[in-house]
Amino acid sequence: MTHPLSFNPHERLVFSFTDHGVTEARLNVRNFGASCCAFKVKTTTPDRYLVKPNHGLIHPNRADEISIVVAEIKKTGILARAKLDSRIHCTDKFLVQSAIIDPLLASQLEGQTSSK
Repeated sequence: MTHPLSFNPHERLVFSFTDHGVTEARLNVRNFGASCCAFKVKTTTPDRYLVKPNHGLIHPNRADEISIVVAEIKKTGILARAKLDSRIHCTDKFLVQSAIIDPLLASQLEGQTSSK
């Protein structure tokens, strides 16, 4: 059985760094299935990123947008390295865990998640 979630972008998140303002990437998740899906986002460097929502429910034929923001305190160090070597090579990884869930469980969890 294929999983009903699709992601955009598919492979790589792109962050545009500036000295001022928020450095953010967005991940769009769409549920093409007939059942509700629960999800949880994890990263190899949780102190570097703020992920919102970091968990939630996506109903059938609905989509959600996940915002991934570089923590301001970490951004300074990243920008300093970039000034030395004009290109930033990052090996941080993100994992979206998901599961198809029963409609009854979905309704019970509805008020306990940070997503719509």
